Amino acid sequence: ISVSVGNPALGTIQVTNNLAQARFVISGPVEQSGAGFEQPFPNLPPGRYFINFSDVPYYETPRPQTNLLAADRTLVFAGNYTFADRNDNGMADAWEQRFFGDVSPTRTRVSDTDRDGLNDLSEFMSGTDPTDRTSRIRLTSITPLPGGTVRLTWRSVPGYGYRVLLSSNTQSWTPVADWVRATMTEMSQIIPGFSGRAPNFYRLEVRP
Repeated sequence: ISVSVGNPALGTIQVTNNLAQARFVISGPVEQSGAGFEQPFPNLPPGRYFINFSDVPYYETPRPQTNLLAADRTLVFAGNYTFADRNDNGMADAWEQRFFGDVSPTRTRVSDTDRDGLNDLSEFMSGTDPTDRTSRIRLTSITPLPGGTVRLTWRSVPGYGYRVLLSSNTQSWTPVADWVRATMTEMSQIIPGFSGRAPNFYRLEVRP
């Protein structure tokens, strides 16, 4: 009896999305699932794969996709979530209808309905309520730690992506970490501070 053993050539599936809230399921020779902007799935057997994207409120779901994964190759699935925007203000019509009851031509990118200092477009992008001035994304605490590090804490919306940036002059900003997808309503991150006497300024970015 002759037995031959070998290592089959495998491939990689790369999934990209334009929303942190995006979720997806991959089916085929191997089942996979994931969420967020970008996620690789290495060491998969070749074959035909299918991907289905989950619904995200106020957005139109990308159509299912299928393609062949070849050995030693990378197959990319890209999900592009879109939304209807009749008044061209950068906010989904379904979102405006939900919070304002209409899609007004006078509602612009700089409108601030609840007058909390955060315009309606920013509220749409950050997942907060544009009619409630207490609903907003902001840093809730900055705690110095030993070794010159700092713990930042902020309110978050599950499924949204967050990133902290650092500056000594408020002119140039440097990300201190990659985007992180929130799983709870509060997040914290320990980041390095500047050495010396330079002041530290922090900026919090959010993506839907």
